[in-house]
Order: sequence, then C-alpha cells, then structure tokens
Amino acid sequence: MLKTKSFLLAVGVVLAMAFIFSCTSDIESAEEVLGKAESSSSSLQSSSVFCMSAVGCAEMSAEACSAFGGTIVSSCPVSSSSLLAVSSPSVQSSSSVAGPTNNCAYQASLCGGIAFDDIITKSFSNASLDEGPNCIFALGITRLGNENGQGGGLKVNGTKLAGQNNSDVGGRCGNTDWGQQPCTDAIRNIQKIDGGYYIYVPAFAGDVTTTGGNPNCTGGK
Repeated sequence: MLKTKSFLLAVGVVLAMAFIFSCTSDIESAEEVLGKAESSSSSLQSSSVFCMSAVGCAEMSAEACSAFGGTIVSSCPVSSSSLLAVSSPSVQSSSSVAGPTNNCAYQASLCGGIAFDDIITKSFSNASLDEGPNCIFALGITRLGNENGQGGGLKVNGTKLAGQNNSDVGGRCGNTDWGQQPCTDAIRNIQKIDGGYYIYVPAFAGDVTTTGGNPNCTGGK
C-alpha cells in the first residue's frame, strides 16, 4: 500500500513539472511572436512607398499597395483642382477685350477683315496712305480724293460711294472737278455705325481729309 502511494506521488510530481514547463514554453512563444510583430511593423514603416491605385494615390507600405492592386510610383501627382487654382489668375476677363464684345456694331467685313484693334482713329489732312489695306474710323469726311483702283476702291461703312450722276469713281468724294460728289452728299444716305464711318482703304489712298475720333460703342449705332 505504501509503495502505491509513493508511486502516485512521483507521478504527480512529474505531471506538475511537465505543466510548469509547458506554461513556460507558451510564455516564451508569445514573447517571440510579439517581437516578430514589432519587427515587422518597423520594417513596413521604413519601406513605405507612394502607391497609385484605382481610388487615388497615397503613401503606404509596399505590401498594402500590392493588396490594393496598385502601382508603386515615385510621387503622387498634384491634383487637378490645385492646377486650376494656380492657372485661374492668368485668365483674362472678356470685358477687357476690345471690339464687338464691347457693344460695338463694327464687323471685320466692313474693312476687309481688319481687326477692331487695328483701326486708325486719328484725323487726316490732305494725307496719303501708301500702304494698305487700312481701316479708318472718322466722325466726319471732307475728302477722299484719290485711290489707285486696286481692291475694288474705297468703301464707307461697307458701301462704295458713287460719283456725280451715279458714276463709278472708285468710292472717292470731295473733288467735284473729277466727277466726284461733295463728301457730305456722297455719304448722305450712309448710316453711321458706332457714331461714325469706317473707311476701308484696300491699297493706296491720297488727298484724304477726315475728322478722327473714337467709336461710340455704347449703343451699337
């Protein structure tokens, strides 16, 4: 009976020692796992990359980028909204553009396609315009005495002025000895545009006397 108790006691001691050893082993395994996790986290932080994916671009670990199906890029691009914010101050307001957008009735067809900004607004006195084409704006016309017949003649607000007896004088006026009408008569039926007359000179013009000024672009005509 005594031998049996001794045997059972020995078995109990062995089992107790085995349990203690098992617990100690489990504790060491947990510490090892924690150490590996910390090492892995540090490795991920040190190897972060810029990742371009379907949802955008962001900084993350290479493993996460791969999981998202993204592509590693050198940097994330600037968003389009930022580009717009930078470029928007350089856009000019349409109100600063001269021409028909300022309620002018002038059309480039009145002067052979010449732009509004290229119109001459100064006065002329017995002047010659050797190089054409030109477009003159005048508040009044005293004489358009000469031209060389090129380009279809002179035109005032799109109309070639007629001479005496409705003759073709190349759009000239003021030299009555040459069959021209006085300019006041020649332009009598010409409706003003922007408060005056747009004179188209396709080539040479001589003996030109006009009163210059700026177009009145507040009401069109």
